[in-house]
Formats: sequence, C-alpha cells, structure tokens
Amino acid sequence: MSNNIQITINNKDDIAVISIRGDVTATNKKLIYDAFQNDTVANSPKILLKFDKSCFIDSAGRATLIDIAIEGCKKGQKINICGLSNHFQKIFDLIGLTKCIFIFSSEDAAFTHLSK
Repeated sequence: MSNNIQITINNKDDIAVISIRGDVTATNKKLIYDAFQNDTVANSPKILLKFDKSCFIDSAGRATLIDIAIEGCKKGQKINICGLSNHFQKIFDLIGLTKCIFIFSSEDAAFTHLSK
C-alpha cells in the first residue's frame, strides 16, 4: 500500500471527472476532500469518480467517499464511479454506498448513465 495519490480534475461535456491513481487512505483523504471542493466539481450536477484498477481504499478512504457521496446527494449531484476492482465494488455495495451513487465497470457505461 502506497501513500502516493494522483488526482486530476477535468470536464467532459457537463460532467466533472475526478481521476484517481493511487491509494485512498487516511493519509491522503484531505486531497480527496479538496478535489470535491474544487469549483469545477462543487458546481457540477454530474460527477464521475474514475479510479485506477490497482487502487487500494482503506477504511478511512471508504469513510471519506461515503461522506462525499452523502454531501453530493444532499446537493442534488449525480455521482457515478468506475474503475473499481470487483472487490471494492462488492464492499461499496455492502456498506450501502450504492444507495446514493452508481458504480460501473466501464467508463463508457458511467458516462452513458450520467448523460441521460
């Protein structure tokens, strides 16, 4: 497990895309929160979290993503996630994160869903 993380933010049409490479952990959770406070993301009604397949998400990272998802839902943002391993897709489903966000195995499927 590495504490290195790379986060890039860009737009594709009307969708804010946050690309995450590396591990989402207690050490770097502030960087995740900061990404969601970025004007591009904070003001977007549609957000795609694009994870690198090899990322690791510890319990603090999962808690961070839950907080962000809840906040986004309160603001009326539509949030999709893609790129997670099957393991983390199952964990996110078990912890109830899929009640307010959608998880897709491919980026194309996530974009199609957000474009509706």
